[in-house]
This record gives sequence, structure tokens and C-alpha cells, in this order.
Amino acid sequence: SVRTEEPLLVGCKSHPDFDRCFSTSYSWGQKLTSIDLVEEGVPEWILDRIRARIVVSEWVAPRFDCASKYQMYAQLMREGEKFGRTPRLPHYKVVKKEWPQPTNPAEWERVEMVFDEYPMGMREIGVLSQEKGEHHTYRGSNFANLQIRIEMPDKFRWLSEADIPDGEMA
Repeated sequence: SVRTEEPLLVGCKSHPDFDRCFSTSYSWGQKLTSIDLVEEGVPEWILDRIRARIVVSEWVAPRFDCASKYQMYAQLMREGEKFGRTPRLPHYKVVKKEWPQPTNPAEWERVEMVFDEYPMGMREIGVLSQEKGEHHTYRGSNFANLQIRIEMPDKFRWLSEADIPDGEMA
């Protein structure tokens, strides 16, 4: 299960950028976030022709008194496509972290992944965050402050359909 904690949990150091977090239990707690990039103001030509970098980041803190695990899955999708855990690179990424020993107090760590080469037609992004503690306790690991940033590339480029990295057409 996942629940919102306010303030941050006992055994977890404070963080200057946020004062709330999601907390899991000993079983996998999951949070799925889906965002329509175009609806949020990103022009289609920026995604298709410029291929802006899409940076996904989140802060995680392990369970302070037992081992714990964290996983983040992110998938770029075409309009109306559903999030799934079937890897289809280059528009699917995974980050996995494991803390085999307790860390008291728990330190926050930033986890990040970057999409910079992806096919034309990507309009939405889904991000699944999940964590769990390794002991049967009421509270588990924590995650907070999911961010999705659109960054223009350092060098300007105007890509065509022939530049699609995995051969898919929109």
C-alpha cells in the first residue's frame, strides 16, 4: 500500500525541497503518474523535430531500520497508448535501487533517467514508482517530488522521419 505522509517520516532526514512524501509498507506500494505532454503545453514539433530531452526524476529514501527496494519505470507513449511493463526501447526506461542494509537516519537520493532519442509521435509519459521494505512493518520506504522536465538539446537539430531511431512511424 501507499499513503501520503505529513510531515516526513521518523528515521528519514528532512529535505529542503519538500515536506511530504509517499510511504510504502512491507509489500510493493505503487504510484502511477500519467501525463499528456501536449496537453501540458509541449508543442508536438518540439517532441518530433527537435527531440527535446525528457528528464524524469524523483527523490527516494530507504527504510531506516531494514533493507528495502525501489524501482521506477518510465514509458513514452503515443496518444491513447496505455502504460505497460513490456520494455520497448528507446521509449521505455527502468531504474532499480536496493539497500541491503538499514540506513539510519535514511538519506534522500535523487534518481533520474533521461529520454533523448525516441521515435516521432510520442505524446504522453507514464511513470510507475514502487518501493517496499524487507520486514513486515507498518511503514516502508519513501519517495517524493516526482518531476518531469523538458529540456532543449545543447545543439539545435531539425529531425525528419528518416531519423526515427527504432524505425517506428507515427
